[in-house]
Amino acid sequence: MVGVGLFIVVPKIWRMKADQPRRKPRKWSLGQALDTGYVRSLPLNFVQLLFLELAGIAGFFEKLLFGAAGDVAGLFTIVLGCTFIASLLVWPSVWLFNRPKIVVPPALRDERGALELWWHSRRAPPH
Repeated sequence: MVGVGLFIVVPKIWRMKADQPRRKPRKWSLGQALDTGYVRSLPLNFVQLLFLELAGIAGFFEKLLFGAAGDVAGLFTIVLGCTFIASLLVWPSVWLFNRPKIVVPPALRDERGALELWWHSRRAPPH
């Protein structure tokens, strides 16, 4: 169930410090850049899965209930499903470009996106 991760992991990521130690970037590798983008997008991933689960539950109640209650549950299924799809469209932007800032953890909002990190790491001289 996503709810456990949502209430345990996401607040820790949201409040994390920007000065946490990071691995050295490797030349010609997307590894470190993608790792950074992945951590930055985790809160959005948990919210996406929550929308998906709620849409599934609403769909279950749509089949279970009759009349107006079933129609309301069907409307919730559509709204939650559309919200899930919209968040799927935002997710690559958070991972690759660190945008929009409102869904990025506050401590990570000033960081570069994964593509920019990768570009600068490949131009850096080898150690």
